[in-house]
Amino acid sequence: MTSNHQATDRSISPSSLLRCCHSLIGVQRINGSVIKISLKEMAKRKVDFENRGFQERWEAEYMFVDIGGKPVCLVCGGNVAVNKEYNIRRHYETKHEDKYKDLNIQQKQQKVEELKKSLVSQQTMFKKAKSQSEAVVKASYIVAEEIAKSARPFTEGEFLKSCMVKVCDVDKFTGLTTDGAPAMCGEKSGLVGRMREKMQRENCTCELTVYHCIIHQQSLCCKALKMEHVMSTVTQTVNFIRARALNHRQFQSFLEEIQSELGDVPYHTEVRWLSREKVLNRFFELSEEICQFMESKGKGSTVIRDEKWLHELAFLCDITKHLTALNLQLQGRNRVITDMYDAVKAFQAKLRLWEIQMQQGNLCHFPCCQTITSQASNAAFPNVHFADKLSTLRAEFTRRFADFEAQEI
Repeated sequence: MTSNHQATDRSISPSSLLRCCHSLIGVQRINGSVIKISLKEMAKRKVDFENRGFQERWEAEYMFVDIGGKPVCLVCGGNVAVNKEYNIRRHYETKHEDKYKDLNIQQKQQKVEELKKSLVSQQTMFKKAKSQSEAVVKASYIVAEEIAKSARPFTEGEFLKSCMVKVCDVDKFTGLTTDGAPAMCGEKSGLVGRMREKMQRENCTCELTVYHCIIHQQSLCCKALKMEHVMSTVTQTVNFIRARALNHRQFQSFLEEIQSELGDVPYHTEVRWLSREKVLNRFFELSEEICQFMESKGKGSTVIRDEKWLHELAFLCDITKHLTALNLQLQGRNRVITDMYDAVKAFQAKLRLWEIQMQQGNLCHFPCCQTITSQASNAAFPNVHFADKLSTLRAEFTRRFADFEAQEI
């Protein structure tokens, strides 16, 4: 009896009972699979370790989607830590239910599709920006390595070319913009020809589209007016006044003596297109004062007082003002080529309108021409001649911008 009692005591001792409890196995069903878990592990159970899956019906019911294993709200972009319906439903009911409770199932599903498309576009934009940033950093590292190896400045042409070749991917090369120089546009020895030859060697599938600089093209169009005889006279006269300090001071004193409201005449620079408009306008406004000053210096010219020449000067002033306005439209940073070409097409339409108005004697868009015709004059204003000039200018724009028109969709 005593031995049996002692045996019973040993079988139910606390240490034996604890070991027995630790050896017990719990059973749990997760996602259709039976998983055995010890009682010790069950005491430390965490929901986020249970591999809960996202259910598709939650998209329409709660406006959530699964992104990288995380449920994300389509409305506010917030996310829930665990794929648990209670948490997702609570987020929807507390934040968005009042806004979408009046929608039926079809309307709600349509709204979900719209929000999903918007989310995809945002993700695409961020991925593109990230890839561009990585490409820029990679290119900068390559160039930095070349600079460190060669120990040469980044201002040398040959070294700059080698760096550009290192980081330039020919497969992604689709367009090239140049000026009209043979060294750039030559089909054999020019940049365009060499680029096409290199792309053929690299077996590039894309076609190289070549453009002429749109601002340079616009500046060259004015050459079609063939009014160099007017501009040369203006340039020679202005240079005579401004080139020598004595003549310049005397001209300024002369303007002060006659109490002219206008100031000095500016220099004309052939390279700077915008200076042409300022020189022509000031010369036209001071034409009488300039004639008197030149006569006082013994440099009088019958050309400046010729009415036909003054008519051409007035027309050149007005059309140069319009061309300068177009030139300013085409300048600036971050300009899109489509917007720039739209400005050129709008100017071509204006030229057609001005041509018709000039033929009819309507000078509302040519203030200098209006001024010259309002003065007493024996010679009639040659509006038909200037209408032909506008027609020639419009044809020159069409010819020079034919490559842009061919690419227009």
